[in-house]
Amino acid sequence: MATKSRRFSIDSGYYVYVGSAMNGLLQRIHRHLSKEKNKHWHIDFLLEKGEILLAVLIPENHGVESSIALSLSRHFPFIDGFGSSDSRARSHLFRVEKRDLGKIMDIIADHMEGTP
Repeated sequence: MATKSRRFSIDSGYYVYVGSAMNGLLQRIHRHLSKEKNKHWHIDFLLEKGEILLAVLIPENHGVESSIALSLSRHFPFIDGFGSSDSRARSHLFRVEKRDLGKIMDIIADHMEGTP
């Protein structure tokens, strides 16, 4: 898969993408669900080839996006450099299996402590 500046080798399958939308969560989700858009982020190029099956929306605590991505990288294979140009994590895209949903939700929940 090619973006404006990189090529990524991404096999077919299920993936989890970790992103953020400071001050505009609903607009960002609407944008990602839309087929007609200018491609800007890595995820925009990926969504040309796939579809969103599930979105988990959480309130953003400063740094939680990178923290979740770092935790996922310890459990799942990832696409190096995808969606992580402004993150301390090496990737924000992770290859998963359907059976991994519970583990993924546990990882997210671990980062949500103290969030209303």
